[in-house]
Amino acid sequence: MKKLLSLICAAAIIATMFGVSAVSAFALSAPKLKVSNDTKGVKLSWNKVSSAKKYVVAHKLSTAKSFSNLKTVTANTFTDTKAKAGKKYVYTVKAVSGSDSAVSAQKSIVRVAAPTGVKAVQLQNKGNVVRISWKKAAGAKSYEIYYAKLSSSKTGKFRKLNTFDTIKATHYDDDFFELSDGNYYRFKVRAVNGGSKSAFSSASAKFGALMPTMCMYTHTDDYKGVRVLWTSVNGAKGYIVYRSVGKNGKFTQVTKGKFHTTKYMGITVFYYDDKTLSKGERCKYYIVAYNGSIKSPKSDDSGTTFYHNYDLGVQVGENYTGLSTTYSNMKGVDSKATITSDNSSVAAVTAAKKSDGTYQVKITGIKAGYTYIRLKSPEMEINEKYRVYVSDDPVYDLEMQVGDTEMFLDLIGGNTRLILAEAMSELSVSATSSDEDVVEAEKTKSDVRIEAVGEGTAKVKIKIYYDFGDEKMYLLDDYFRIKVG
Repeated sequence: MKKLLSLICAAAIIATMFGVSAVSAFALSAPKLKVSNDTKGVKLSWNKVSSAKKYVVAHKLSTAKSFSNLKTVTANTFTDTKAKAGKKYVYTVKAVSGSDSAVSAQKSIVRVAAPTGVKAVQLQNKGNVVRISWKKAAGAKSYEIYYAKLSSSKTGKFRKLNTFDTIKATHYDDDFFELSDGNYYRFKVRAVNGGSKSAFSSASAKFGALMPTMCMYTHTDDYKGVRVLWTSVNGAKGYIVYRSVGKNGKFTQVTKGKFHTTKYMGITVFYYDDKTLSKGERCKYYIVAYNGSIKSPKSDDSGTTFYHNYDLGVQVGENYTGLSTTYSNMKGVDSKATITSDNSSVAAVTAAKKSDGTYQVKITGIKAGYTYIRLKSPEMEINEKYRVYVSDDPVYDLEMQVGDTEMFLDLIGGNTRLILAEAMSELSVSATSSDEDVVEAEKTKSDVRIEAVGEGTAKVKIKIYYDFGDEKMYLLDDYFRIKVG
């Protein structure tokens, strides 16, 4: 202790002899400067330097040669509120004590304002798209998005959503939004310019989303109603079934809650059997998944079902060939595929192979009554049945009045429509009428338009296929039997 005091006294004597203070005999250390963007400007902060009485903040544009002093402060923070967005600045801080000083290392940053107006919405017209948007931030060249899950009323830790890249627009659309799971989230965004990043925006309002389901429908097993089927949605606690009746009927809620499951084309799906329709009524459905107050966009309805107690109708003596393409496609994949009639005395089935490798399937009406036509494909795990009604009178797929117009995709239901509706613009389509004085048919951009122009009967033949030049793969080669009254 005596030795330490002696050293201090010696330092004081030497300092007095050379005309300097005892304090300045020990050199100041340079401040360790940090710079960042905040909501008001460029924020500077540094550690407190022992013995320093004040600090001088200086800056310059990155292209300038010399620094200019901004302000002298006694605190160890300062915000440059006059920094212009999009400009790159270089900063230093000098610690001062009397005539002694020490300058920090230079730190550079681009002034970038924080984004505002962050919100998230699920785009109803795009089904499974979630859009996170914000207002343009001054000085920004791109943006980063962060999200946090809400647990009860608390917001959890924010994590970066778009880890693959920054977003150059002022919105981000996620087609398969990973957080559409029935939980609530908040989002915040920060702007980026090179290595500089803005302060975070305020967090968005809470947002919850569910993905839409896929809806299909067919007849009930007893052919006394319509069976609506849909795939499960991650995070859903229940589903709402909506229905419209008639060509231009309004959709209304039919039922809501939890539903039983069944197997359809090898996958597990939910279903609802609607037996409240009258025979011949046209109907459409869509499904909405929900979890509390969170609801999914509506499913794409899968077309119009005419509620009959049969799938195919033929007249006694008539040959129906509408299943030729379906059977040919099955045979092309599975040589063990078969097509049979449960009661060949009501309707017989023959399948003749043609020179091009496809099959001509004929369902021939023998006598009035019902039978089932069964399509089986072990390899494709298909075991479908079609109830066939044989009548003494002509059977029509569609009855119209002169001046009526129908769209082809509105006349078919189930899985067929889902497949075709998604791919129509990429497919080759042809439509021909057997009598254009009765019915005219023309291809539109993504559908086929059928118009009744005169009384009588006609067949409209529709072919939909991939055209590979030297080969065509048909998805549909079928016809409608139409009566115009």
